[in-house]
Amino acid sequence: MVGLTSSARRFVLASAVVAAALAAVTVCAWRWQLVATAEVRQSLTAVQETQALAQQRARAAASAAAMSPVPWWEQLPSAIDADRNPIEQLSADALGVATKLGVEVGRLTFAPQPRANGAPYRSTAMQVELRGPYADVKRWLGELLARRPHSLALKSLDVRRAGEGAAQSGVTASVELRLYERAASTSP
Repeated sequence: MVGLTSSARRFVLASAVVAAALAAVTVCAWRWQLVATAEVRQSLTAVQETQALAQQRARAAASAAAMSPVPWWEQLPSAIDADRNPIEQLSADALGVATKLGVEVGRLTFAPQPRANGAPYRSTAMQVELRGPYADVKRWLGELLARRPHSLALKSLDVRRAGEGAAQSGVTASVELRLYERAASTSP
């Protein structure tokens, strides 16, 4: 440092030390900020991945719930009309529909069926002897089944011509139906 006074040299030296210290502090701050930013990015990525997995699980659970059908016995009515039990209701419907369609009911019987231990439902067999035109007997059966889509099932059907003069007398039909009802709740 030629031609500089001692105070000027000190000033230049002090300025260089201050500049080096400032550069060192700036580099440290930049690295600290870089590390903090990287940590924030990692945390953000981890949170986004967790949210994406949670959404996938929720969608999978929703689709599994939509695909798993409700057990059929949960769709059974426990009582449609408070004044009558389901057997009385079915009997009234069967006779009412038969009258409306002009079908003659020769016999109508109900028989409770044994219930398996722990079964959530119980069933009753209904046997009916009908006489009338084939189309009306078919309509009678269709209307009765449509009124109770979850609780009434056709077990057997035997249709025969009525015999002589079949064009006028139509057919005779033996129908066996099953009426399913929700059983009383049982405690485990």
